[in-house]
Amino acid sequence: MTKFNSNDEQNKQQILWRSVEDLENSPNFLNKMQREFPHGASELELRPGVHRRKFLEIIGASMALAGVASTGCIRRPKEHIYPENNRPEDTTPGIPKFYTTSAKIGGGILGLMVTSTDGRPTKIDGNSRHVTSNPIAGSKIGSSNGFAQAEILNMYDPDRGQNCLLSGQKIAKKDLKVALKKALEKSKKSEGSDLALVYEANHSLAFASLIEEFKSNYPKAIVVEQDTTYSSNRVNSFSEIAKSPADVSYNLLNANVILALDSDFMGIEGESVKNARQFAEKRKVADPKSSMNRLYSVESNFSTTGAIADHHFTLRSGRLGEFLIAVAAELNSTFGVKFPSEVAENLKYKRVFPEPLVKLIKSCAKDLYQQNGLALVIVGDRQPSWVHTLAFAINLGLGAVGKVLNLVSHTTKPKGLSSFANLKSALDNNSIQTLVVIGGNPVYALPANYNLEKLFTKVKDSFYLGYTLDETSKSCKYYIPKTHFLETWGDTRASDGTVAIMQPLIAPLFDDCVDEYSFVYLLSRLNDDMSGYQLVKNYWHNRIKNVTNFENSWRTYLSQGFISDVSKETISHGNYSFAEFSSNYSKTLKLIDPNEKSLEIDFVLDRTVYDGHYTNNAWMQETPDPITKLVWDNALLISPKTAKALGLQARPKPGKSEVDLVKITYQNRSMEVAVWETPGVSDFTAVLHLGYGRKFGKVASGSGFNANLIRTSDSWFGSGLTIRKTGKTYSLVSTQEHGSMSGTPNVAEDRPPVIREATLAKFKSNPSFVLENELLPIEKQKNNLFKFPENPAQKKWARQQWGMTIDLNTCIGCNACAVACQAENNISVVGKQEVFKNREMAWIRVDRYFTGDVDNPEMRAAFQPINCQQCENAPCEAVCPVAATVHSPDGLNDMAYNRCVGTRYCANNCPYKVRRYNFFNYSKVDDERNPLYAMQKNPNVTVRFRGVMEKCTYCVQKINKARAHFKKTSDGIIPDGAVLTACQNVCPTNAIVFGDIADSNSAVSQLKDNTRNYSLLGELNTKPRTTYLAKIRNANPELV
Repeated sequence: MTKFNSNDEQNKQQILWRSVEDLENSPNFLNKMQREFPHGASELELRPGVHRRKFLEIIGASMALAGVASTGCIRRPKEHIYPENNRPEDTTPGIPKFYTTSAKIGGGILGLMVTSTDGRPTKIDGNSRHVTSNPIAGSKIGSSNGFAQAEILNMYDPDRGQNCLLSGQKIAKKDLKVALKKALEKSKKSEGSDLALVYEANHSLAFASLIEEFKSNYPKAIVVEQDTTYSSNRVNSFSEIAKSPADVSYNLLNANVILALDSDFMGIEGESVKNARQFAEKRKVADPKSSMNRLYSVESNFSTTGAIADHHFTLRSGRLGEFLIAVAAELNSTFGVKFPSEVAENLKYKRVFPEPLVKLIKSCAKDLYQQNGLALVIVGDRQPSWVHTLAFAINLGLGAVGKVLNLVSHTTKPKGLSSFANLKSALDNNSIQTLVVIGGNPVYALPANYNLEKLFTKVKDSFYLGYTLDETSKSCKYYIPKTHFLETWGDTRASDGTVAIMQPLIAPLFDDCVDEYSFVYLLSRLNDDMSGYQLVKNYWHNRIKNVTNFENSWRTYLSQGFISDVSKETISHGNYSFAEFSSNYSKTLKLIDPNEKSLEIDFVLDRTVYDGHYTNNAWMQETPDPITKLVWDNALLISPKTAKALGLQARPKPGKSEVDLVKITYQNRSMEVAVWETPGVSDFTAVLHLGYGRKFGKVASGSGFNANLIRTSDSWFGSGLTIRKTGKTYSLVSTQEHGSMSGTPNVAEDRPPVIREATLAKFKSNPSFVLENELLPIEKQKNNLFKFPENPAQKKWARQQWGMTIDLNTCIGCNACAVACQAENNISVVGKQEVFKNREMAWIRVDRYFTGDVDNPEMRAAFQPINCQQCENAPCEAVCPVAATVHSPDGLNDMAYNRCVGTRYCANNCPYKVRRYNFFNYSKVDDERNPLYAMQKNPNVTVRFRGVMEKCTYCVQKINKARAHFKKTSDGIIPDGAVLTACQNVCPTNAIVFGDIADSNSAVSQLKDNTRNYSLLGELNTKPRTTYLAKIRNANPELV
């Protein structure tokens, strides 16, 4: 915990704290701080049967063998090996190629740039030419997110389907097609009256046309789209408003003030990367004259978006609609904003709120009104459709439509689709004889009241085209393995209408795999004479009429990553309909006020495993949740006040926590789940993340609890949850205290705050506020050990000096940087038990801090990515007995893996706690358990082994590649922006900037000259090359 004088107008004493134990200075926490390293991280642990004396003998033998190896003895293979005499055309071994593609990632579309090394995809990044990855004009960086990074590991999932199956037994692919055709021929005689098709939503126009063809061939069939992103309420609302299928597209570059109501528009909802890039662009404070946007967030618990809001207020989900009505009423009564009559008649009833919330309503409404149309209200997808309609009415009244948001035609969803309720009724009545499921995992992911596991098994002939063997494959008679999007041709359409081609990087890893395009064609035509490539290409050849040479245009589309010859379909008319508002509002479930006997429950998509799509992905399982910091599990999140009222042991402890395992009951359905006390959760509200509790997959099995067992299709939140103790406990692992850089326990202000924060008004009046807490004069901190040549002629030939800045004002704590680093640098996964012992291997961690009182609904959060600071005066270098960590001429703190003997002195001496030690041969274990993982490895990065220390290298392999290139083409000086580290490239907000600090004109040098720039733990005189830009909060003066 760090106490310091706040820089806001009231000059209150502000506290940064990681956990409630940190805030309260509990004995457990103080013991952990005095010990410095958690249990297990600083002791030598040996496998059973291995003793310390034996271990020393092994080390001695290893050193002796190392000496023998250095004498020149080379072990050559006995067998004859032959070089590749005839190299494939346009291929140079070891030289990667880059291909554009596009895919539905999470809740939105992303344009992607995929690295292919010797024919195998190894890394996914954003396509800088696609608007969803780079909406900023002039920028050359294509951003993405953690989900996109994890997809490369999904493709090499060893548990993915490999063979066609009949009742769990292998069957020839041709025999399965015969069975499928036979069942469909029978259904065709009745026009599909006994046929049902369930497919996963994929935002593809070509696929939608194939579904339309299927419907015309089987007019009586039940066709249902499965969308687990909870976007249906939003789409239904805007479709009713536009009187045609519609969705919304935001332009946050024009938004000065944003009110986010239960919305995680920068996290897990919609096209979050595009939204985050645009939002962050208006948060870059270059000098005191700069302006900033302002974000209000009201929600039941901390989301990625809410955690960085200028004003955050906790309010249970059941009252958020009433809050928005109060905002609309304030706009109408005080500022004369006009609303449609259907909406206006519901504004006259006064809603009662606590005084702080009333103040927020008045101030927020005033702020929105004063922006002259450059303001925006965004409602989260979990809210009912009437709340979305009300938000659009507010935006329309403010004049924001056409400036900050637009309605766009939702053309990727076929018309006349049925619902899961109709499908359930048909299955109950045994009227479905043939069932076809394409993608997704509906048996697991859909609410419990559909009872699909039981109903699917009743169908005579059920076929499942799925990526992995999962809950749905178990319930279906036939299974066909599905291709990954990196193995498939296809197309995507973004929310703003941008269309891109999905092109494969590799042939399907397994011969039985089938893509969804050719599979639907097979369902419709009962033959498979068209491939996915032909179907997609033919569709766009017929769709685009104004191109003279389609073949040349097609190659251009594939090269640039999007189709430039398709006009975007924006709905610009003003004839909007609000006729359904009153009826939708009246149908809303009226939730009672919760208490300790009857709580409100929220079901939310998980920030790491999403809806279960990434549950079998080890990278995402070991990525800590940005707020709770849990790994390998989910839990029932409750506030400290709720835990106390219920008498539950839910308080996180340093490292592994034994918490109560409780039985929860909701709408007559029960399950057992661990409880976890989390600040920022609304009192007497319980939050349960989806995606866990899977029964299939080596990685997924046994992790977390399945929220879908009690979830119903009525709403994403509801009242009446009861909690009962079971007398049992459950072990959860959290990383929230790992790598703590707190000062001496119980000694206040002995160290400057790690996160320095001020309001925008304070920054304008005192641009150098970051220096107020410095213990070491800033002149000494800036006195680089590297002396830059003064003579310009000499400076040209001086080695470049690398450095980095991280802007805390735009960091949203999404962990994308950590996952990208793992993908780029071959970082191993260690598992839940090893993480408990503080042995996680991630080179970047994102520290989360809370500010404010633990029971204050207005508390806020802040994030700080921590990687190796590449100190010029590095404490680790001085203590290494074998010089395994040394400084390079260009300022990098390098690791020589072959020299490292594993003393771990360097880790002990690192004040930033960023060095990682291989206690066991984690990489070997990973590869043995999951053989396909080896195909993802980056060949330009050494795979580390047991007994070796590792850490961030500033992606030195990329620096060396660029240097070799520019030595051939120029004087060897790498231009600014030519090297993008993995964390910099992925960051959805461009918070990380890397470059040559010897060049005063480089972007990183200019940021280091910013008055917000400061060194972390600079008082230790380590002279870190990575520095931080202080966080600025654009607070509303009326709310300070």
